[in-house]
Amino acid sequence: MPESAPTSANHSNQSDRLIDAVIFDFGGVLASNGRPSDVVKRFPNDPADKVMKVMMGEYGQDTDHPWHRLERGEISMIEYRQQLAPLILEAGLQPMASVGPPPQSNDRQVASRDGVNIQFEPNPLVIELVHHLKAAGLRLGVLTNNVREFRDLWWPMLDFANIFDDVVD
Repeated sequence: MPESAPTSANHSNQSDRLIDAVIFDFGGVLASNGRPSDVVKRFPNDPADKVMKVMMGEYGQDTDHPWHRLERGEISMIEYRQQLAPLILEAGLQPMASVGPPPQSNDRQVASRDGVNIQFEPNPLVIELVHHLKAAGLRLGVLTNNVREFRDLWWPMLDFANIFDDVVD
């Protein structure tokens, strides 16, 4: 340890651990799917970089692309899909054909996901790590920009309220 770094000897109330808290993302971390790149699978005949740019805009930037507005909670999933349709056509992307129309619902929460078929799958290695870290006494958090309409799909996957100290969704 460098000489200038404080030690537990001169900070008796400080933890001896180097890490006191761990923050997890949801999609692609706690869940093995739900990564933004998963969308590429729906366009197997198109270049992945083109699909990502059309579907999600410049991913490393915060723009007014429909995906960024969806992640920020400014628009619903239905509005995202409506705004995205002309972008897909303009780019000439060819999604895999779906069989039949999407199921419809009068339930506002379900209706906001109409046509989006996603089931989050737990990532076993990360879930095991979460339980190990919790047992070791570390504070745990979730920080995710997951689509708000999907919360009822991922929240039952784990006992988030009891495992994690904070969840920012």
